[in-house]
Amino acid sequence: MTQSHQILAALKAGEIHHESPELLRILLKYEPDTGNLFWKERPEFMFTCSAKRPRSHNANMWNKKWAGRPALACPSGAGHLMGRVFRRALFAHRAAWSIHYGTPPQHNIDHIDGCPTNNAINNLRDVTQAVNVRNRAISPTANNTGVMGVCFSSGKQKWHARIRHDGTHYHLGYFDDFSRAVEARLEAEKRFGFGPSHGNLKQAGHQIHTARVETPSGAFVASYSMEAQA
Repeated sequence: MTQSHQILAALKAGEIHHESPELLRILLKYEPDTGNLFWKERPEFMFTCSAKRPRSHNANMWNKKWAGRPALACPSGAGHLMGRVFRRALFAHRAAWSIHYGTPPQHNIDHIDGCPTNNAINNLRDVTQAVNVRNRAISPTANNTGVMGVCFSSGKQKWHARIRHDGTHYHLGYFDDFSRAVEARLEAEKRFGFGPSHGNLKQAGHQIHTARVETPSGAFVASYSMEAQA
């Protein structure tokens, strides 16, 4: 029996967790620089068979559909990327940590820049819940766009807008245009009754906010304006 056979048998027997690095390294390819995850091609022994469909048929069908495609890439309500491994929910950032370091995270995975879709390994840290909560309340300048709740998703190649209110995270959408993502964030702030100084958006006058943004195609300066409310 190969090591892969043994790992799958241990999973079925409940002897290892679905966050086990040994299991995830069989199933997923992780790019630490981008944070992207991809499904690997699966061998025949991972599939069931029947009188009409042998293992080889089921393996070929799965691999044609999924092998090489993005994995764990569905946004959760809080904006984190996730998916399922053998019918068990798994967050992409936890899988990334487990694959890269060879051990599952002991606590919560914190996204250092505040962007829940940025799963590059240098943006992740394993911290307690108390530390994680403190980091969520940092200044908007900690995000590389300079706009609280808006970041660039390398996986989606789009701008991601989100907001947290009363302990609940809300995914506001992915946008091709930076200004549309900012508008979605500002509308959500107004809807939830955020104060006028939230996110360092000043009340006095008409403020132009600019930020140097790093994307896979290079760096550029993004800007938006906000007119003060009476």
